[in-house]
Parts: sequence; structure tokens; C-alpha cells
Amino acid sequence: MVRPRSVVGVLLAGVLLALPAAAWGAADVDIRGAWRFQPAGAGTALADQVHVLTTGTTTGGVFSGDTTYPDGGRFGTVTYTVDGLGFTAVNPYTITAYTATWTGTISADGQTMSGTWSDTLGQRGGFTATRTCASAKTAEAKQSSQACPPRYTPEQKRYAEERRRAYANSNLYFQGMAVAWGGAAVYFGATGAGAVP
Repeated sequence: MVRPRSVVGVLLAGVLLALPAAAWGAADVDIRGAWRFQPAGAGTALADQVHVLTTGTTTGGVFSGDTTYPDGGRFGTVTYTVDGLGFTAVNPYTITAYTATWTGTISADGQTMSGTWSDTLGQRGGFTATRTCASAKTAEAKQSSQACPPRYTPEQKRYAEERRRAYANSNLYFQGMAVAWGGAAVYFGATGAGAVP
């Protein structure tokens, strides 16, 4: 005799398996286009930047593109993994060994984002982002980092450039310290200096 609970369980499993894979981890909004990011946080060296997302679908929930300075100069790539209105974006820089990670929420109208960021230097903070144009079309996608460029005042560009330089200088300092400590470790390890008798 077949028990009613067994029948219900089999039917439920069949319904779940019949759902398309795209139903799992899909994005609620299309975030292709340009987004102006304004990072915040004590001592942050992250400059204001633009994420230009040129590929991706709401079905798959993965979007990717370039990261640029306000003047349009490309400095990295970014890949978003979106589930509903939540997302995580991994942003490796191409000009230095540095990666920023962005985690946050997209507004229901698809016009703003907010959340937190962290990086490979151990820094962290918050951010807000605003859409600066409509979804990228094929013609815009070909232009990549120049798709829908945002408009900034000369003062905003100057401020962003100062923050970019501050980051570059701090990154060189940390890399120099890492080399110095590595050299000291090799020296003291090879000579046995400082070893406890």
C-alpha cells in the first residue's frame, strides 16, 4: 500500500526537478550599463570609479565588464554574481596586484546599489552606486569602458585622481614593507641570528 506522504514527496521532488536551472540564482533586474561608485571608509584609498557592465543576463545572474576612473581610463575588470537583488562583485585590478570585493543590494527599481567593500590590503568600508545610463546595448558593448560615460565636474575628477594616487602610493609602501620583511626573514633564517639558545 502506497502511503499518501510518499506520493506527496515524490510529486514535490518532481516539481522541483522540473524547474529550469535558471530559476536558481537569477537576478531580479538587468544591471548592464554604467554605475558610478562612491566608496567610503576611514583611511580608504579606493577612488571613485565607474563599473561598466557590458555582458550578462538576468537568467544566469552573472554580469561582467570593466572598471574605469571618472575620466574613462580603464584599470580593471569586474564580475558580478547576482541572486535576486543581492550581489557579490570581484574586481581585480590590471595595473597592480590588488583585488576589491563588493557585496551589496540593488534597489528594486534597478537604479542604485549600496553595501560594503573589502580588499586584499585588509581595508573595508561602505559604498553607494548610482546608475549613470540605461542598459548597455550591443553598440555600447563594443565601446566597453567608454559605454555611457558619466559626467563629472573638474573638481570631482581632480579629487578622484588624488585618491587614486594615494592608493598607488600606499600600495607601493605595503609592497616595499613585504619585500623588506621577507628579506629579513631570509637573512635571520640563514644566519641563525636571533635564535633562542
